[in-house]
Amino acid sequence: MIKRLIYRGAVAFNYILSVPFSITFLLCSSRIDGAYRMTWWSKWLLGLKMLRNKHLIQPNGTSFKSLLVMALKILETPPDRPGIIVECGT
Repeated sequence: MIKRLIYRGAVAFNYILSVPFSITFLLCSSRIDGAYRMTWWSKWLLGLKMLRNKHLIQPNGTSFKSLLVMALKILETPPDRPGIIVECGT
């Protein structure tokens, strides 16, 4: 019982510790199209909102890091490109 609590605590600590690094390394890419006018602060807010939505609004099977990668790919697409973007799961 104690080992399980220690393990779960270590996993939660690792997850919380990795959040700032994930946001920094994934959303601070130079490939994000400049037309979106994403500042450093707005990227951080986007990442934190995605974390909040992942855990509070509707928990799902998609990891937080995969949501950040999807956001990065969408932000790399120029906004004037014709068509739509559809997310169908991972």
